[in-house]
Order: sequence, then C-alpha cells, then structure tokens
Amino acid sequence: MGKMNMKKVSLDIRAYVRARIVDFKSKGYDVKGISELLNINVDYVYQVLKKYCQNATSLPIEKVHGRKVG
Repeated sequence: MGKMNMKKVSLDIRAYVRARIVDFKSKGYDVKGISELLNINVDYVYQVLKKYCQNATSLPIEKVHGRKVG
C-alpha cells in the first residue's frame, strides 16, 4: 500500500498528523523515521517542520483552499 495522500484526507486528520510530526521530532526521531511511522511522504514532514520552525509558538495552520461556501 502506498503513502497516505494528505490532500485527500480531512482537515482533522491533517491537524492530527501535523501534531504527531512535531511530537515525534521533539522526541528525537529523524524525518525518514517519522514518515515511515505515519505512512506519509518525507516532503510533507519537511514542510510541516519548516513551518513550525518559523512560528515555534504554535502548530502550523493550513489555509482553506477551494471555492467559498454559499
């Protein structure tokens, strides 16, 4: 089975995965180990950690994409 496509999962799952990425990194895991544990792409782990390092006080928040509702 392939890696999880983060574009096709809900915002709640993405928020959970981002929190786990930061948690695992603070525990000392490397990027490749985190991607294997969470079954996600290495590039996504790097993106989340880069955004977290820029704003180290909180987890990165994703912008809502697509058409406006209503």
